[in-house]
Amino acid sequence: MSKIAKRIVLLILTLIPAGFAVIVTVEAIRTGRFTLGTGGAADSIPDSFYAAESFLPAGILDNAGWVVAACIAWIVVVALLAGITSLRRASMRRGN
Repeated sequence: MSKIAKRIVLLILTLIPAGFAVIVTVEAIRTGRFTLGTGGAADSIPDSFYAAESFLPAGILDNAGWVVAACIAWIVVVALLAGITSLRRASMRRGN
């Protein structure tokens, strides 16, 4: 696999969980499973944003915190693996 293709795969492996984490967070806020409290950005959200129904399963929304934490862990692991791979290649080029 070429160098560019590997980088594209790593980028996709990072962007998919990041996007899923954003969707889960927004849906959890919208359905009331996450609360923002009062003040700041919470006061700017119109009442029409909130709803009782969601297109995501209830199990995902009930455990939204764990889902977001798992997505963040996935992103960190992919970034670390990409960094390790880059360091190994650099050291092999230097002849170490």
